[in-house]
Amino acid sequence: MIDMFCMVSPMGSFWNIPGDQYMGTSHTASITLSNGEKTVVFQSMMHIASPSFYDAVRADMQLLVGQEYVFFYEGVRPGTVESIERLGTLLGTDVSPEMYDTLAHLAHLESQKTEDFISILPSTNVDISTDDIVRIAQEQNI
Repeated sequence: MIDMFCMVSPMGSFWNIPGDQYMGTSHTASITLSNGEKTVVFQSMMHIASPSFYDAVRADMQLLVGQEYVFFYEGVRPGTVESIERLGTLLGTDVSPEMYDTLAHLAHLESQKTEDFISILPSTNVDISTDDIVRIAQEQNI
């Protein structure tokens, strides 16, 4: 699954997707694309990382304050009990709101908290449901 944080403005866009970062570092990789009118910045994000990683992501977002960016973020909304169970089977773990917190605790790291990011820039939620994920997996024969 991909977590996206997308900020869009008349001046540009900022996307935040999982990258190839190490969980214990504060380095946040980014790629910038532009057509001269719009700019898209893809920045790494992780469900579980060090506090310094999340501090660096927030610092990157702070650089966009006042530049008319909008922050788009997604998560996974619960669907039917059946789709939650099927997603858990596909992922090989129980899917629950506590899943990332539990894994972070075991790794002595922190889990991503949307509320730590949505107050930095104007925000729009673009969640997908477990029903949608399972339907797409079935369509792809996964």
